[in-house]
Amino acid sequence: MYFPKPTVLIAVLWASQVFAAPSPDKTNQDFQQLSELRADVESAIQELSSHGDDSSFVTPVVTRFLDLVNGLAEINQANESANEADFSVDDQNALCERLKRTRFSQAKMISLLGNKNKAITGFGFGPATGRTVEVYDRDIKQFLDEVDSRLNDCGDDYKERLESSIKTAKNKYPTDRERAAS
Repeated sequence: MYFPKPTVLIAVLWASQVFAAPSPDKTNQDFQQLSELRADVESAIQELSSHGDDSSFVTPVVTRFLDLVNGLAEINQANESANEADFSVDDQNALCERLKRTRFSQAKMISLLGNKNKAITGFGFGPATGRTVEVYDRDIKQFLDEVDSRLNDCGDDYKERLESSIKTAKNKYPTDRERAAS
């Protein structure tokens, strides 16, 4: 299946900012949605790996990553008009664990995506993937930071791991603008 590069770019530009989840239940739903989308990306990456990085398996990786970025935008749209609710101490503790697991699993997924840069770039999706990683970087950080701001103390090493993994992926997928600057 072939997607023209303008289609990929339009999908990337469609993604918008993500805001705080309004309630513990909605936050859990958001984490579940992100988990499912991440699992789809990892499944596509595994499929690509098991077929020796065959180019016919590149498009599903790129489109599922776009689905993940668009999922973040959908979370934003759903949360824009929702009323905010306070998180109880029990909610905060449970959500803190979900936040840590999400940071860990998102870092793993984006690292796997970065490791497939030769196959993806070789198929012509390098700059588009770079732009998608930039949107993902902005949106995932904003979403996780907003959730974290509602929790008392949910710091962990996974935040730095996620940031490092995103930075590495950005370096592996330079955008056209970055290529022109170098």
